[in-house]
Amino acid sequence: MANKKDMLNSTSTSALQVVQENARVMTREDRRIVFEKLNEVYVNDKVGYDKGWTDEKVATDLGVPRAWVRLIREENFGDEVGNEDIRNQIKEAQTMLAQARAIEPEMRRLLGMADKIERQLADIQKVLK
Repeated sequence: MANKKDMLNSTSTSALQVVQENARVMTREDRRIVFEKLNEVYVNDKVGYDKGWTDEKVATDLGVPRAWVRLIREENFGDEVGNEDIRNQIKEAQTMLAQARAIEPEMRRLLGMADKIERQLADIQKVLK
């Protein structure tokens, strides 16, 4: 029988997955439970998870390591495409980033003007003292 170190060094392609988190070995029953949960909450490989679900939430819900969920999902369902909420947040963040980049030149110009005004005010205050 292989020692514990050899078990921990096994690859994700081996038949029995050993996850270093807590050195827990995923049993067939664990695989079945994770698979069943993913079957409930993973829509398909184009959409990914149903609204509100992620690898992390599935792992927390089942009380298993996230690596197990990722492994079973990748082997049997597809990528962690995310869910509609995540995709919307990504679109919103991309839009805001584009807007910030669009106003960056004007902001730099205004900051330059503010620096100039600040220097002029300092000069005026020196004269008034």
